Amino acid sequence: MKSGKLLPAIAILAGLVFGIGLLGFWGLTAQSPRSLLSQGGQSVPTMAQFVPRQSPMMVSLLARPDRLWRLRQLFAPPRDRFRTRQEWQALTNTLQTWSGLDYATDLQPWLGNEVVVAVTTPDLDHDDRNGQQPGYLAILSSRDGTKARETLHLFWQQRAIAGSGLVFEPYAGVTLIYERPQAPLPKAEQQLRSQPPRATVASAVIGDRYVLLANDPQVLRQAMTAVQAPDVSLARDRAYRTLIKTLPKNRVGWAYANFETALPWLGIRATPDATALAGAGRSAQRVFFSFRLTPKGLIADTAIAAAPGTEFSTDFKASRSPDLLQWLPATTALAATGRDLAHTIHTLNHTIGGYTPVASAVQHIVDRLALPADVPTESLWQWVQEDYAVGLLVGQTSDWLLIAHTPEGDRLKTLDALAQSQGLGVGQLDLGAQRVTAWTRLSLSPRTSLTDPPQLRTEVVAVHATIAPDTTVFATSLSAIEQVLRSPTATPLTQSTQFVAAQTISDPSSSWLYVDWPQIKPRLLSQLPWLKALDQIGRPLTHHLGPVVIHAQSAADPTLQQGVVAIHLIGEAS
Repeated sequence: MKSGKLLPAIAILAGLVFGIGLLGFWGLTAQSPRSLLSQGGQSVPTMAQFVPRQSPMMVSLLARPDRLWRLRQLFAPPRDRFRTRQEWQALTNTLQTWSGLDYATDLQPWLGNEVVVAVTTPDLDHDDRNGQQPGYLAILSSRDGTKARETLHLFWQQRAIAGSGLVFEPYAGVTLIYERPQAPLPKAEQQLRSQPPRATVASAVIGDRYVLLANDPQVLRQAMTAVQAPDVSLARDRAYRTLIKTLPKNRVGWAYANFETALPWLGIRATPDATALAGAGRSAQRVFFSFRLTPKGLIADTAIAAAPGTEFSTDFKASRSPDLLQWLPATTALAATGRDLAHTIHTLNHTIGGYTPVASAVQHIVDRLALPADVPTESLWQWVQEDYAVGLLVGQTSDWLLIAHTPEGDRLKTLDALAQSQGLGVGQLDLGAQRVTAWTRLSLSPRTSLTDPPQLRTEVVAVHATIAPDTTVFATSLSAIEQVLRSPTATPLTQSTQFVAAQTISDPSSSWLYVDWPQIKPRLLSQLPWLKALDQIGRPLTHHLGPVVIHAQSAADPTLQQGVVAIHLIGEAS
């Protein structure tokens, strides 16, 4: 039985309950019971035993979603209550359209404190000729086995009345129920259908505790095998068990992703030369998230695990100069701080640079920060050996800023000479009261007629200036560096509303990455189709994402790299 390209009912159901739960927690204020914020939900996920170790992704909600949503409604500001009710109604309507189940009457009476959704495989039959057919698994904990069975009985009864032939298959001591495969309808008849096609669903009930739903019976068989052969289940993975114990226990959600299999699920193929994990820029294999709550948003305690048999040989160097941030303008959409830019790029390439989307993103940054023409990229990297701050300005065109401590002034002269050796013009000009150095390229403007006199065109390739003792700014345009020069009198990034909101969640460490998600989202979604797919799957939570701060932490285990992701959630959907 094949699953279609449309999201199956179980994916919508799982996304619904997970998004509802996290948004419900976020709606709590200081008036709510302190235990909900300090203790979180169920501390330990228990259903990873059904998830194969090589699954691309698993997400767990560790609290009952309907209770959390009611709390969000109770404490939401009056102006937001109507909109939140509309969100809830839209989600439940979508669920009912795809599955025929009403959340309030069919799920809420028996649903327990844990809900898991997993992508078990990027392709069920591993046959590229018929397209990608992912396997989806949802596991619902039950606090009333009788009512859970009644709901499934009603669900299958509705399917049978609609004409579906049902299959009851005994497997590993449980009964799998699913629809008998049918021949696909002729294309003309498919186009005449006004209703969306019904999603394929298979189900199984294990005792009175677990209800399993999948988009193919093969997924349920894999789940049963994982339980009976624990060595193949995610719950028995050493890194998984270690991090469940070490990451903060006041969690309300838990997530896991395997880079090796998640990227194919998103339709992203690996780079041709990255065939082996070791030494191919793919030492990072799996990432774990443990979600905590604050009154303003989410904290995701994060750990990246190395591929089996490998270790992280490098680590990010912490910046010791937070004062560099004062030079980034408030409109900065993305900012990062650190020390020794060459080392940072090397660390990124070693850990995740072998994965296509990451390699493309890193290369984009490198290209914009690199010298033009044939000047070696490493020239600019090696120049930044001390603390630095990098910023991205998003407008009609994107501009990069690089602000760095440069105790040795002769390095700038070396870079200028290197630019000249590649045919660029190097000259100085006054930008207001500031003397700046511009790298320019001369070219002839296109002529509409041979009788027109040739016109010389000057293109500014890069510009740099000394803005404080031992501090230099590099920019990709005159307008970008002008914003930096206005920073002492204008509002800097550190005083912007977005940055302050992120700081209220978690005080950034000395080396971190800041992303103004609402500002940068439209550009990223238009350029990265796989990110657009994730944005759709994660609704409604992804529509409330505000600024994000990511910072690394030291880990004693060389097979792990740990960090914290602080996410500010906003009231209006972005």
